[in-house]
Amino acid sequence: MPKIKPILFNTEMVKAILNGHKTETRRIIKPIKLGDGSEFPYSPCALFKPPYDIGDHLYVRETWTQYSRTYGQMPTIIYKADGKPDPIDDAEWAIIKWKPSIHMPKSIARLFLRVESIRTERLRDIDIFGLRREGLCSLAVVAGDEQIAREEFAKLWDSTTSEPGNKWMANPYVWVIRFKVIDRKEV
Repeated sequence: MPKIKPILFNTEMVKAILNGHKTETRRIIKPIKLGDGSEFPYSPCALFKPPYDIGDHLYVRETWTQYSRTYGQMPTIIYKADGKPDPIDDAEWAIIKWKPSIHMPKSIARLFLRVESIRTERLRDIDIFGLRREGLCSLAVVAGDEQIAREEFAKLWDSTTSEPGNKWMANPYVWVIRFKVIDRKEV
């Protein structure tokens, strides 16, 4: 029986999943803490347990809010990745209080994934195919210019972490998790 677990994605990556471009994600392999306070170094060895198993179902946590135009009306869920819906005007949109993805309950998740494969690699070992599966679709990626595409991915990656050891130049070990979007009924 597959487990059901949450996974966080930022708004741009949710958009990439929705449009079918993103089918893979990379997540840092956290080192094992030893009793003396030191850490076992980053390594793809078997001592590390992946955060997910093949076949697990993941519900995507994304930025969202509840919206109701009139008091007493049943609120609807709005997902930031969808952009401004009608009948919300620009002034209303500007003051919406978004709820962070970490606070999204499974009951209102709209995206569900099934883990198809999981492996380890060094972050900077990503190739043009991995960049495409990560959802990048810039002109450099489409044209196959791996050097520029890798620079774009490096900027994107570094924007998602503040830990120096997790930055692009540190080249940490990562889990490479390939997934497939599934229907909520399959969960």
